Amino acid sequence: VAVEAFNPIVQEIAAEDGYRGCDRCPQALASIDQALLTFVYHNIGGPGWGVLLKSLVERPSGIVALMFFIAVYVSVNLGLLNLLLAF
Repeated sequence: VAVEAFNPIVQEIAAEDGYRGCDRCPQALASIDQALLTFVYHNIGGPGWGVLLKSLVERPSGIVALMFFIAVYVSVNLGLLNLLLAF
């Protein structure tokens, strides 16, 4: 869903030089593998959400992107919590 829905927006932002200082942001949602790596990195690593998400949320369809990324964050964290509690 992220690749189909948000990658074109990410590419527009990258073309406008909206990701200054972030080398990975233009490729963050380029493919399913890159999107998975982005979600895992941001959920475990944490601090990288700001650069990618801020530019997406400032767009007209930003509330949809924000709700999507919050849903991903919550579901991945609940899944990791479930794995930790299972052992």
